[in-house]
Amino acid sequence: MSSLDAPSPIVPPRARERPIIIVGLAALAALALVLVPGLGLLSYPFRLLITIVHELSHGLVALLTGGAFLRFVVFADGEGVAYTVGGWRLLVIPAGYLGSALFGASLIHLGRSMRWSRAAMAVLGAALLLLSLRYGLPSIATVQWSSGVITVVAGLAIGTWWRFRPA
Repeated sequence: MSSLDAPSPIVPPRARERPIIIVGLAALAALALVLVPGLGLLSYPFRLLITIVHELSHGLVALLTGGAFLRFVVFADGEGVAYTVGGWRLLVIPAGYLGSALFGASLIHLGRSMRWSRAAMAVLGAALLLLSLRYGLPSIATVQWSSGVITVVAGLAIGTWWRFRPA
C-alpha cells in the first residue's frame, strides 16, 4: 500500500473553517484601517516600522553586495529614502519589498512561540534603536560609537546567555 492510499485523519469541518474565518476577519480589519476615517492613526506606527525595515533592507543589500549605506530618512507621511552608494543595483532596488516581506514572515513564524516572540521583540527593539541611531542620525552616532555600542551589547548578550544557558 503506497502512502497515497493510506487513510488520512478525519478533520472536523469546523477545524477546516477556522483558519478561513481568521484570515477573513484580518482582511476586514485591514480594510477598515484603510477606509474608515480616523482608524488610520492606529496603523501609523506600523507603517513607520515597515518603512524603516524597507529602507534598512536596501542598505543591508547594498552593504552585502559591496556598496555603502550612508543613511536613511523616514518622512512623517510614511515615505522614506535610503542613500546608498555602489552595490549591485539589480539586488538593491527590490530589496526593500523583499526585506519587508521576509521581516513580516519571520515575525509571524516567531510569534507562534511565546518564548521566541519575546526574544524577537527584544532583539527587534534593540536593533531598531541602534540602526536608527547609526543610519537615521549619522552625525550623532558615528561608526566608531555605534560599533562600540554594538560590541558591548553583543558581549553582554552572549555573556548573559552563556551564564544562564540550560544545562
